[in-house]
Formats: sequence, C-alpha cells, structure tokens
Amino acid sequence: MGRYTGETATSMDSFVEKLQVIDADSIGFHFPRKDFQNWIRDVIKDEELAEAIDRIKEEQSNEDLRKEVVKTIQTHLTELRNCALQILFD
Repeated sequence: MGRYTGETATSMDSFVEKLQVIDADSIGFHFPRKDFQNWIRDVIKDEELAEAIDRIKEEQSNEDLRKEVVKTIQTHLTELRNCALQILFD
C-alpha cells in the first residue's frame, strides 16, 4: 500500500496493456476496492463492462485475478468492435 506504480491508463486498450505488465499485487489491492469498476463506470462510461468485472470472484490469486480481468475486458472490447463493424457495413 502506498507504492505508486507510475502507470496511468487513458483508454481501455492502454488499461489492458498496463494490467498485463504491472505487479499482480497492485491488481489484488485495487480490485476489492472496486477501483477498476469505478473508473470504467465513471470515467469510461461503460456500465456493462463495470458490472462484468464486478462479477469476477476476488477469492483467487492475484495472477488469476489479472487473467480474469484482462479476459473480461478483451472479450467486451471485441464485442464492441464487432458491433461497430456490423453497424458500419449494414
């Protein structure tokens, strides 16, 4: 606690990149405080993704937690991109 990682994300893509390289203990610190969910809900304005991340069980290792959060975000981003492409080409 109190050790700033020096990492900042300004988009969901950069957030996923940072999640994959930061110390897993940082994820274990922020996840139960709902810092990720609150940032996604309040700044990114994606309620659906925030709720999906909130459903992840925190009773797992920090490394497994990292994998679940990254997978959830990547899946959501892929779905959004596919939806956008569908709209563009219909």
